[in-house]
This record gives sequence, C-alpha cells and structure tokens, in this order.
Amino acid sequence: MPYFADRPKPVELKQSIPLSTATQRELKSLARACKKSVGASAWHEAAHAVVGVRLGLTLQSIDIRVRVVHDHEGNAAVSSGYTSYRADDLAERFGVVGAHRACAIFAAAGIAAEEDRLTGDLAAASDDFNGIVRFAKLIGIPTHDRSDPILKSFVSDVTDVARRLLSVDKGVAWTHVRTALVAQKTLTPEKVVALMARAGGA
Repeated sequence: MPYFADRPKPVELKQSIPLSTATQRELKSLARACKKSVGASAWHEAAHAVVGVRLGLTLQSIDIRVRVVHDHEGNAAVSSGYTSYRADDLAERFGVVGAHRACAIFAAAGIAAEEDRLTGDLAAASDDFNGIVRFAKLIGIPTHDRSDPILKSFVSDVTDVARRLLSVDKGVAWTHVRTALVAQKTLTPEKVVALMARAGGA
C-alpha cells in the first residue's frame, strides 16, 4: 500500500475510536489473515520499493507490519504493509506531468506484483489501482468511466513499465528485498538500496 503526495497516510486507530462488535471481529479476522500472508505482503511492498528506487524516487519507509488504520474519511481497515517516498520535490525533479506519471508507475508496481504471483489476488492491489486513477486524473486523463479505453491504456502502460523495472535483472533485486523484508519486517531506504546494489540491480 503506497502513499502519495495527495493522499495523507492513514492514522492507526486509537482505543478511543468506537467500533461495533461486528466490525471489531471482522478487523481481527482480517489481521490474522494478514499475519499468515507475510510472504505475499513482502512480495508486494518489495515491488513498490524496487520500482521506487529505479524510478529515482526517495524512499522514506517500507514495512509489512499489520495494523488497523483509518483513512481521512474515517473508514477502518487492516493494512499489511506501507511503502512511502518523499513527494515534496517530485515536481521540481520530474516536472509536474512527469511526477504524476512516476507516482502512477510506483503504484502500478503493486499490480505487477500481484499479477506475478501464481495465486495473485488483484483485490490486494485495489489501493494501487485507485492511486493510478488519481494520478491519471491529475494528468488530465478522463477517469469518470473506469472502462474508458484511454484510462485503461494508461493503467496498462504504467503497469508494463513497472513490470519491466522489476525484471531488468530477472527479479533478483526484488527477491533480495522481499527476503529481507520477510525476515526483518521493516527496512530502511538505505538498506533497500544496499540490497539492490548487492544483487547487482540498483
């Protein structure tokens, strides 16, 4: 689950936020399921990290810690990982359109990761898809109809770029980052870059 400049990071739920008993049961069940799928979460978040580095984005954090969060609309959910990057200098470095496109490619890494897994759950990349749509809209691409061929072409294009960035070294760096993430649960940006360099794929 990546985070972008136009989307504040969800805040972890505090005990004071009331949740119905049914909602609490559902969230606990989801949390247990997330903990059992550490490898899948690591594969997903490692993809964001590797693509981010290869795009030239400045990573801020990457982890596969399970937590219950709420977004800016107050919706509660279970998250099994976050990968974030510095966004305040993107327009200056890439240009406005280039920055939005880079962010869309970063998000598309989650889709590429889920498609890569034999039992990939594309529902796990729904936030990533929504992120791509958000950046498509900022670029000026029509987004009111998710079946619009222009939007579908943009999603396909950025996902293809993400897939190529993940496979330039046959996925070796991606595997290294994923393995370390499974073992350590949290990686610093410096550790991600070092792992990629060690794999010869930075």
